[in-house]
Amino acid sequence: MKKLKAIVIYDSKNGVTKKYGEEISEFLQKKDFDAKAVSIHNCSYEDILESDYVLLGSWTNGFFLFGQHPNDLWINFVKTIPNIKDKKIGLFATYKISTGGIFKKMKKHLGFNEDENLLELKSRDGSLQVSAKLMINDFLKS
Repeated sequence: MKKLKAIVIYDSKNGVTKKYGEEISEFLQKKDFDAKAVSIHNCSYEDILESDYVLLGSWTNGFFLFGQHPNDLWINFVKTIPNIKDKKIGLFATYKISTGGIFKKMKKHLGFNEDENLLELKSRDGSLQVSAKLMINDFLKS
């Protein structure tokens, strides 16, 4: 039986989002996925096309309590990736104070409606909490 493939793509400013992406990837590997975490700088479109699951992550840019959004590098990257609407899509973000509307804006840049039900994970320090693991488990079952 072929292992399901997952790619966890992140844009990290200070290493926190990278850590979170790597923890997500390691969790998926424990679930018997062929998973890897890669920076948007090292991601190949072939990796995306060959994956069953695509998780995209960004650090939260913007003001303290409003205007949160992914940074321009992440936005430009997702505008160039092939159509991924046939994949299982998850989003993740790291933040200092609040994620605010970052997930809504991430969906918009990916061409999804803001009310579409995508996995949304967030972490302040880059660690994968039990609640996030439970959300991933539900995501994998859906």
